[in-house]
Amino acid sequence: MVASMNAMRGDQGLNTVLSRSGQIAEQNFTGQQTEDESKRMDKQILLSRLSNAIDTLKCLLEERLRGRRVAFSECFSLAPFANSTPRGRGKIERVLYVLHRSVGLIRRGEFISLRQLYYESELFRTQRISDDVVVLACAFVGLPRYKLGFLASHSGYLFGGSPQTRDSDGVYHGLYYRTQLNPAWKLIKQPLEINDEFAFADGLEFKSTRPIRSIVVVEKETIFRQLRTELFCEKTSSIIITGGGQPSVAARACLFYIRRDVPRITGTFGVCDYNPSGFYIMQTWMYSTPIWNELAKLEDYKLSCVTLKVIGLRARHVRENDRRRQHAVVKKKFTDLDRSKMRKLKERLTKKGKVDFVREIELMEQYGHSIELDHINYITLACLIQQAILRKQYLL
Repeated sequence: MVASMNAMRGDQGLNTVLSRSGQIAEQNFTGQQTEDESKRMDKQILLSRLSNAIDTLKCLLEERLRGRRVAFSECFSLAPFANSTPRGRGKIERVLYVLHRSVGLIRRGEFISLRQLYYESELFRTQRISDDVVVLACAFVGLPRYKLGFLASHSGYLFGGSPQTRDSDGVYHGLYYRTQLNPAWKLIKQPLEINDEFAFADGLEFKSTRPIRSIVVVEKETIFRQLRTELFCEKTSSIIITGGGQPSVAARACLFYIRRDVPRITGTFGVCDYNPSGFYIMQTWMYSTPIWNELAKLEDYKLSCVTLKVIGLRARHVRENDRRRQHAVVKKKFTDLDRSKMRKLKERLTKKGKVDFVREIELMEQYGHSIELDHINYITLACLIQQAILRKQYLL
């Protein structure tokens, strides 16, 4: 009798467990089904939007072929912010090609690099032209580039935070990141490569388990590696980020996310070579074009870091290096192209009221030579940055 009752209880318990397991499985399946359905709906809406844009451009092309003037600012999503609109026949054809290519990529769930787009068609004489057409296509449909299936290649690195030490519970301290696809926080133990897939992953966010004092924006990868060798991040509780030259949209977006997510950072600082190209790169981090600013707003991020404090190299560092140098410093005389860049920089900075920047460019013109950060030998780069931050010796 007792054995029979125990058997019945066991069957009831097993049925309960099985029932609950079935409910959980059904809930998970329903949740997955809802998520998949949502993705399909988003995909259909996106394709419909592109189809409408293609039809509009075809009509405009027909009008252009008939010799009529084309005026279509009302259907051009971000027309007031674009440098140009596809009024000419050739430009319309190139934008149409990009949109048709985008439709195919979205349907197959694929991505291609901007470099690949340039190589696969004779419509683009240079990659600059193909890149500009992609931006124009984005502005026409009001969607960011990566949603159309086009990705930039490698865009730089970031690393930083406090020393990666473990507390009594075995938890590592440092800089972490996560996305909606990978919701578990992941510690950045090595320099993290920045690209479009990382920077524009849904729900990208950062956190630091220790206070971060500053973010240092570095012009090029060689200096990024040098700071890593000097243990700059560990010694100063800082984050370093580089775009490997002219910063990409992905690198600038990552800088925005870090500044948004990591609290109580004292400042964002920039270091570059002593030449007009270095200052141009710092200006790119500080300011963005109107069209890119508008495209960034669609995804709730910003590309301009107007509060960037530029440490240099500056004239004071060059003079001190010349005075204390123990061996010859590699200098390159400015070319006509360099002087042209300096004139344009002064015009742009004068309009923005950046008096200190303009004065620094004038001193650079007088010096007449370019010096790279790698060739400053009277002080370590880490010490140079720390001294400039402590003494507030930077350009605003």
